[in-house]
Amino acid sequence: MEFSAFTMSSPALGEAFECEGIRVLLRTQVSRVSYADAVFVLASDAGELCSEQLLIATGRRPHT
Repeated sequence: MEFSAFTMSSPALGEAFECEGIRVLLRTQVSRVSYADAVFVLASDAGELCSEQLLIATGRRPHT
C-alpha cells in the first residue's frame, strides 16, 4: 500500500485495507483499461495492474 495522508489520518483503515489485500494507489494515471475473462487489466504509470474488481475514485485539490 502506498503511504499517504489517507493512511496517516486513519491508520486502522489503512491496515484493514492491507489485510483485505486492497492496494491504494494515489496520483496514478491510467492510460488503458480492458476487461476479459473476469479480469480488469490496467496500463498505468505504476505498471500493468490486474484485478478481479476495480474501484476508481477521483477528486480535486481544494482551491485555497
